[in-house]
Amino acid sequence: MLNRIGAASLLALGLFAGVALAQEAEPAPGEQPVEQAAPVDQPATGEAAPAEPPVEQAQEIVIPPEVQALLDDTRPVSEMDAGELRNRARAARNFAKQQGLPDDVRSRLQQIAQEARAELDNRGNQQQATEPPAQQPAEQPPVAGEQPVDQAAPGDEQQPVQKKKKGKKNQDQMQTQEQPPAPVEQPIEQAAPVDQAPVVNEPPVEQQAAPVEQAAPPPVVDKKEVQELDANAGLPEAENKARAFLADTTPAESMSDDDLKARLDGMRDLMAGNDLSNRTERALRRKLQAERQILRARIAAKEEQAQQERLKQEAAKAGQEQQNAGGQGTGKGDKGNRPRIIINPQITINTPVQEVLRDRRRAEDLSDSELRRRVQVYRDAQARDDWEDFDEQDREYWRMSMQRDREQLRRRMAEERRMREEEMAMYDDEEDFEIEDSYVPGRRVPRSVFEAEADESELEDVLISPPRRKVRERYTVDEIADSSELRDAMPRIDIDTIRFGFNEAFVREEEVGNLDRIAAIIEKVLRKRPREVFLIEGHTDAVGSDSYNMKLSRARAEAVKKALTTYYVISPRNLQTVGLGERYLKIPTAEPEQENRRVSISRATPLVGELEE
Repeated sequence: MLNRIGAASLLALGLFAGVALAQEAEPAPGEQPVEQAAPVDQPATGEAAPAEPPVEQAQEIVIPPEVQALLDDTRPVSEMDAGELRNRARAARNFAKQQGLPDDVRSRLQQIAQEARAELDNRGNQQQATEPPAQQPAEQPPVAGEQPVDQAAPGDEQQPVQKKKKGKKNQDQMQTQEQPPAPVEQPIEQAAPVDQAPVVNEPPVEQQAAPVEQAAPPPVVDKKEVQELDANAGLPEAENKARAFLADTTPAESMSDDDLKARLDGMRDLMAGNDLSNRTERALRRKLQAERQILRARIAAKEEQAQQERLKQEAAKAGQEQQNAGGQGTGKGDKGNRPRIIINPQITINTPVQEVLRDRRRAEDLSDSELRRRVQVYRDAQARDDWEDFDEQDREYWRMSMQRDREQLRRRMAEERRMREEEMAMYDDEEDFEIEDSYVPGRRVPRSVFEAEADESELEDVLISPPRRKVRERYTVDEIADSSELRDAMPRIDIDTIRFGFNEAFVREEEVGNLDRIAAIIEKVLRKRPREVFLIEGHTDAVGSDSYNMKLSRARAEAVKKALTTYYVISPRNLQTVGLGERYLKIPTAEPEQENRRVSISRATPLVGELEE
């Protein structure tokens, strides 16, 4: 059994060996520091080249310790999560390319990579076979037409790819340098200085190139942190509770939404105590991952169905208005005297990948959900191990098409914002909800929720909720960040529908739509009370140094703020941001963990007070 320090070293090496693909890290972070991003059409400057083994070491006959650590890790692949398997496959492939290794070692490394890849493929086939049919489920769970977050395992984010160089970018959690939010003139994935809040005026409509993804530096492995988080013997009481969850064979598919949410919350609360052994925690994380996918698929399907109904109603209303005006129905509505294209989607989450890859329609002819789905498929294809086996002409077409699809999404979102802004200027109806700023004894305050696991009414309850306890004074954002008690005074939404990969801090065009439900509630609140304040917190997992993670988490919070203020009618003044680094881990582990790479949002007015006039 590989000791934990060796495992940490292996993980660091595996990540170090990977080169950024343009998949989940699509808009592509640069190898440059968090504050910078290189445009796609410009050669990135100041970037560190993907790390290679030193020539002197590669020529030695002695097997490098990192390679030996991988060879010594004899755990069954069935016990590894998806992130570990991808790291293992990538590390083995890259180690096998080193010069000077004995033939038997090289052969064993190739075998390790094949075994890990086969296990991943097998799990993917099983998941696809058991996936419940959805009525055009949203490609992103929380928002109609977007890719469900559950498709990526914790830490399994698909990364964008540039042309493959010395290694392949892990689809999942492999590192790609994060980028903070971009100034308004840049595409949303480009980065502005982390310490500078973006100033938003009018969102850009013109076509712009997305930044290119480069390889990120290897993470710093903190041995003390590994010891504290992952070397627990496990408290008997916590271990027994975990075994009860693991032994519960009630199919998640047969449980109600509320019962399934309660079981997920119970597993998360148990892991949050950091009282489990590493082996037990990993098993519980796998169960959590599998069951949350089922819940999120349900929520996504419901949202997609509701969205389709809204589109049908809009199309019918638009056609009727045009007929009344003496025109003919053309599929374009007239909302606020501005045309809105309504397209019946032909690509859904259930459309086979090969069919999507063969789709040659123009970006203008696709619905928003189709554009998002097609970009996701392109990203997935570029992150595949056999990417180079595709025809070069096809690969180039997919790269260019992905860029055009994103540009089209950007233009549409900018236009939608202008339309909503005009409509809201004429809005004079009273909102049908009350916002309370004071603690109400006996009043039920909702729990914090994951966006992908909550419906619209639950999200609204969180964002208009009164505090859980009496608030006797006003606090600064930094004071709130430093106190877990103050943070917990207000419930929050964990925005898990924006998938930050390892070392990433940007929001892609195809994921902006995942903010629709939250943004709509904030817009609604601000129409009623324009001086409300919302707090956006950025978080990282525990891989890397504290100082770097703090900067990275701040960049993540700024990236979400940038998206909300650029594509929705929300002023930057109403949004405060703070980076919390790895201080409040959802799952205490030193390993890369997707649930820890997140941004959360809460209504902070009861704590910080209203904006001044």
